[in-house]
Amino acid sequence: MTIEYSSTVWLAPFPPTLLKDKILCLWDRGDGLRCHDVLKGDALLLHLSSVHGCQGQDDTKLTCWWDGCAQRMKKRAIVAHIQDVHLGVTYPCRRCGITYGGKSSFELHLLGCPVLKK
Repeated sequence: MTIEYSSTVWLAPFPPTLLKDKILCLWDRGDGLRCHDVLKGDALLLHLSSVHGCQGQDDTKLTCWWDGCAQRMKKRAIVAHIQDVHLGVTYPCRRCGITYGGKSSFELHLLGCPVLKK
């Protein structure tokens, strides 16, 4: 397995750790090729909506075509799925230093961060 890294873009399979990192879109375009657009991680929702037609934040089912995934899920879950499963985005607590793999776990931690209670 070859892991490539340029100074500005993470190329699969090595994940970014923060939403500010630039990523390479690996969404299947429908012809067996990947998109390969470079975008900031926090622009993923806009990119999926405008380029790949993944519009809406509702409970309609959608297939994830990121790098051959093919998992079905609700539209509103696609960005979190890609960030957590495919990109390995992490959420570090700036107060106590603990890092979380999912946004919901991180948000729950913030409600009870021990550093805040001191």
